[in-house]
Parts: sequence; C-alpha cells; structure tokens
Amino acid sequence: MAWARIDDKFLDNPKVRKAGKEATYLYISGLIYSSNQLTEGFISDEALGLVAYKGFVKNELIHTEVLVKCGLWDRVEGGYQIHDYLEYNPTKEQIEESRAKKQIAGSKGAQSRWQKDGRAIAGAIETASKNDSKTIAKPCDTDGINPSHPIPLKSHDKYSIDSSLSLEGETDESEELWLSFSSAFQELTNIEPEPTKPVVAMLSKFQELGVTLDEYRRAIQEMQDGNYTISTMKSPEKWVMNNRNPKKPSSGSRGADKVAVGHELDDILAGVPIFAEDK
Repeated sequence: MAWARIDDKFLDNPKVRKAGKEATYLYISGLIYSSNQLTEGFISDEALGLVAYKGFVKNELIHTEVLVKCGLWDRVEGGYQIHDYLEYNPTKEQIEESRAKKQIAGSKGAQSRWQKDGRAIAGAIETASKNDSKTIAKPCDTDGINPSHPIPLKSHDKYSIDSSLSLEGETDESEELWLSFSSAFQELTNIEPEPTKPVVAMLSKFQELGVTLDEYRRAIQEMQDGNYTISTMKSPEKWVMNNRNPKKPSSGSRGADKVAVGHELDDILAGVPIFAEDK
C-alpha cells in the first residue's frame, strides 16, 4: 500500500485557493490515483475521466484547464503531470524496493514464529509423553488416567514425518513435525496455524500412528475439493483417519441370508403341485 502525501498547509496555498473547490477535488483525486498506480504523478488522458469520477468532479476538462493555469498540473504529451510530484513523493522504484523489504521481513518473522511455536509444541508433546508414561507404569491405577490427554509417545521409537525424512531425538522430531505440518497447512489454506492444545494432541496422535505429511496434505486437498470447511489445523484430522480406515460394506452376511432363504423356500414348495394335472 502506498500513501499520498499532502502538506498540512495545502489548503492555504495561493494556487489551491485560486483553483477553487472542484479543481482542488480533482487535484487530490489525481494525487491518490498516481500514488496507487505508481505513475509518479502522471495522469493520462484516458485516465482523466476515472480520476474525475472518483473525485466527484463533473466537467473535468474545464477544471483540468484551471489546474494547469494555476500551476498545479502541467500539460505533457499524452496527459497531465502533477507539478513537483517527485519532490514530495517517492518514486515507483523506491516504493517497490520498500515493499520487497517488508515482504522479506514478514517472511522471516513468520518463520521465526513457526520455529518458536515448534519448540513449544515439541516441549508440550515431550511433557505429555513423560506424564503419560508415569500413568502407564501403573496399569491397575485407572483413577489417574485422563481420557482427553494426547496419546503417549514411545520414548525410544523413531518415526518418519514423511516418506523420506527420518529424525533423531524426540524433541527435535516433534519440532520438525510441527514445522512441516503447520507449513503445509498454511500453504494450502492460507490460514495462520495456531499451536492450540487440540493441535498438540492431534500431532501427538499422528506421530504415534506414523501419519505422513502426504496423508495430511491429501486430506486438506480432498476437503477443499468437496467444499468442506477448514478452520484450524485440526480440521482434517478425521478425514485423515477415515482415509486410513475406509468403511467396507458387509456383503458376506447378505449372501448367507439369501442362501438360507433359498433353502427354506425349496422346503416349503416341496410336494406342492405346480400344474393342474399334478393334483
């Protein structure tokens, strides 16, 4: 976003006072148009009507001549040039360079937040694993079990986050798990991922079951294709699990029922005359 600069004493300028209200509206509208379109103060003949319309100005040719006579605009080939525009406003190159720097800084900031969240997620998963391992050590004590707690991790097992990546160390693995899944989620949905407790539980479950990044991405894409709502990182969890455990229709029992009914029907019809001469 670019900004149009106007001196706080603009309305006291003798040129502006001489131009009048309508021409001043046209001047300000042209200033905003140029800043938005990065034309460096140039307003083409073709764009003049649009500039006037946005500035609530009618009879733009009349007021354009007023701006030229007052020295606020200069007549140039193909249109008009706002007088001394670049003395008070940045060039197109300067604006684009500033935008590029902000974009790079924003990307670095997002990556830093993801890494910070990743460390927090890793710590949460590791803590969940230690707490659950204490509960599992007492199989007869069911009072201390929290059904809503994330599935415990096996402290010595190594899991693969996707088909080609193997990590060493539980904390590093959990952090990488968060970075991989959160990056994929934001890439596909353009939604900022949040490391909430339900998300921690889901990632712990995925790590326990060995759910891959490809499975997670596939679930998101299938939900998007079906116009299903995706609001958080946890939204695709059920879809992932359904893809892993598809429901199959039970056809065996139906076949058995048909066979049984067929035999019963044969028994009923046995000895029953079919034609009149059989009676």
